[in-house]
Amino acid sequence: MREIRERFDLEAPLVVELSRQIGYCLDQDTCANFIDVGRGKASKQGGTKVRRTLRFAKASDDPIKVLREGLQVLESRFGTLPASRPELDQAKELLRGPAPDPAEVVGLLESIAKVPGAVYDLSPKDKRTVVDRRRNDVVAECARIWKQAGRKASFSTDATKAVKGQIYGPFVDFIRCVAAMVTEDGDDFAGGTLRKSIEYARRMEREQDLDAILASEPEVGTQK
Repeated sequence: MREIRERFDLEAPLVVELSRQIGYCLDQDTCANFIDVGRGKASKQGGTKVRRTLRFAKASDDPIKVLREGLQVLESRFGTLPASRPELDQAKELLRGPAPDPAEVVGLLESIAKVPGAVYDLSPKDKRTVVDRRRNDVVAECARIWKQAGRKASFSTDATKAVKGQIYGPFVDFIRCVAAMVTEDGDDFAGGTLRKSIEYARRMEREQDLDAILASEPEVGTQK
């Protein structure tokens, strides 16, 4: 990442953060990077899955087995967004132990069973549409770091350029440079494809901003 730091004049902490987050995006064990599923539906499915798992675990002679199987497809974070609640990760950590307490795991899950955005079921909405979403997540992280550096995550569609449909600009150059280092097809990032990924990053940012607004609003019947 030294080349990126020098070429785009980024501070070292930002480059370190970019490297760490790109690692998450490319982690093949992270289901979110490879599944085409809407965030809203993933959250709704996640809550349903947690409640069903709790119901079956309470009625089972082997609740730990039910809990372990039920949590396999669940994640506390969607794509590159940070987790809003820690309980799912805590429950998974307990279940990795040699003798987990079912009651403790159940208690953690009950606290988030009806909390929107606390857990995501990343099973694809249609297995025929499963795609590799690493590209979108890499672009989203590039956009976040670029904006943290105080720069505008925008691009130009200058019609005088030789390649029709191509996009240009410092932000685009930054993405291409990062992509070339971590993917096989970074240099062949077509303009239309890259533009769609940038739009995806903008949608993710808007959703994250909305989550922050909703989280700051008082619950009904309470005072601010």
